[in-house]
Order: sequence, then structure tokens, then C-alpha cells
Amino acid sequence: MDAALESADSGGHYEHAAIVEAIATFETKPLSTAQMGLLFGFADRLRGEYPASQARHLTTSQSGPTPALTGYVLSAPDGKQVVQAKPTGLSFSRLSPYDRWETFIAEAQRVWRIFQETVGVIELSFFAVRYINELMIPLGRPLYQFFNVYPAVPDKETLFNNLFLKIRYELEGLPATVETIMTPRGFTDDVLNVAVLLDNDITFRIREEAKIWENLGKIREMKNAVFESQITDELRKTLS
Repeated sequence: MDAALESADSGGHYEHAAIVEAIATFETKPLSTAQMGLLFGFADRLRGEYPASQARHLTTSQSGPTPALTGYVLSAPDGKQVVQAKPTGLSFSRLSPYDRWETFIAEAQRVWRIFQETVGVIELSFFAVRYINELMIPLGRPLYQFFNVYPAVPDKETLFNNLFLKIRYELEGLPATVETIMTPRGFTDDVLNVAVLLDNDITFRIREEAKIWENLGKIREMKNAVFESQITDELRKTLS
């Protein structure tokens, strides 16, 4: 776990929380065959910053002797930034250590611009941001003391041996859907705490690119508000 990272980019430095991965996705209508053929040029344009390039191909039994290209996965030398170009758009991932929203979204916007310049006219379906946070809570304490989102059981004091929670709901303001997944991180070196992953994927149903950039402040506020609404003051005490 990385110390002193901004959990959910909330502006505070949380010693017992880490953003495991932040992802920005530009989902589009499917690229044409001709546009798919241009993706090599996209990978080549990013080779300086993302030298590790892996082509993805269709591998089903029906793919034939020359499997169809399904995109590229491009990685920075340290493996901390990853770009995925696919038949339905582009995603940019930043793995820990996460810096801040401004640098994250600036790089997402830059690689998206290069993608557009390379493949030509494309129709946007939606824009999404996803933040996966690792949160450490003391062993032997029930979830409700630390989270406002948790499995509903008759006895709130229940301690879970295993856990998988998935919920989906709508947000007011910008048209958006939140999908939240809560799972244990697994074994860690910390014998006094247990790691829980809180994964929030927020899909903004925005089809005009200009509106994405116009609303970046609101998008940031909304994804931060989602995280803050899910944790209790008891958990905040351990994060500050």
C-alpha cells in the first residue's frame, strides 16, 4: 500500500488509503475496418512515452488463419501508465502511485486527441471515470462502522469471512450511472488491518466531446462525492 496518496482525489492526503488504479474511458461507436487498420499508426505515435506495445487479436476458433486485430495495449516504461486502443474507443489507466486529477486527466485528454487524429471521425457514446481505492480497516470491526455501503444482513455486527458487493445506481446532475464493487484485497503484511477494495466506475452519458471538457470540474466533484458518501467519519479518522 502506498502512503500519502489522495484517496478519490479528495484533496486530502490519506495515509491508509491508496488509489490502486484510476481509469478514464472514451467509449465510441465501433470503428470501421479501415480505421482499425490505422491503429498501428496510433501505437507508433505514442512509442516515445509508451514503448511497450502489444497487439490484440481475435483468438476464437472462427478467427481464421489471420486473426483480426482487436486493438493495442501500450505501456509506459515503468508500467504505471497504460493506454488501450480498441474497436470501441480508448482507455487510459494510471496505476499507483497516483499523482492528482489534473495530471491524470491531462494525459487522458492528450492520448485521446492523438487517437482522434489517427483514426479520423468517430462518434462518442459515453465518457467514464473509474477509481479503485484500497482502504485498510481494523480486524474484528464490522463494516458499518467504516462504510455507508455494505451488505445488508440482520445483524450489522457480522464479520464477513468473504465479501463481494456490486450495486448500480443513478446520479443527479450530469446524466451518470455509478457501479460500485466492494471486495477484500486479500492477504497483506499488515496483521492488524484488512484491506478492502472500493471500486467506483462512473459512466457519464455525454456524447458531445466539448461537454466533457466543459464539465470536468463537475465530473471531478461528482466522483469525489460518490467516494465521500460511501465512507464514515470513523474511517476518515484512520485516513487523515
